[in-house]
Amino acid sequence: GNDRTVYLDLGVGGEVVVTDDGVIGDAALIYVSYAPQVVGSLIQRGFGDRLVVGLEHWMIDGEVRAACRNARLVITNSAGFDAIDRDEFGLVVVTRGDKGAELWINGELAEAAPAVDVQALDPTGAGDSFAGALCYLIAAGSELTDAIRLAAAAAGLSTLAVGAQTGQPTMD
Repeated sequence: GNDRTVYLDLGVGGEVVVTDDGVIGDAALIYVSYAPQVVGSLIQRGFGDRLVVGLEHWMIDGEVRAACRNARLVITNSAGFDAIDRDEFGLVVVTRGDKGAELWINGELAEAAPAVDVQALDPTGAGDSFAGALCYLIAAGSELTDAIRLAAAAAGLSTLAVGAQTGQPTMD
């Protein structure tokens, strides 16, 4: 099996453009975050079955909505979920901070994963920890509900240190 994951994030750059399908052609999973302009192109080029979209409320427009309907999975937070129709996308994972995460399938709540009870020092990066862990686990072949539970634990554990990078947990 293929264990390669491609992560696309606008980050500090001005624009993300993926023109070479060879860069992503062998990826088991493609995660796009903060780069809504890439989602439609990836869907049109046939990568929807491997596309996971990190969807923020400010990214939601007609074009992104249409493209996300054909993505494998949408990950969003409470604000993003409130900005869409519950049944708009097939699979949606909603992060709820210290309340854990939820899996919605075709507009129905299918699973609620509790948060890890921790004395959080800094929540910076917890959502990114969740998304990274979830994508890793999906690409590794985990069942989605198991992956969501472990990703919620990773997000909680990531808050035990100050800063987005210093608190990143390992699989152990």
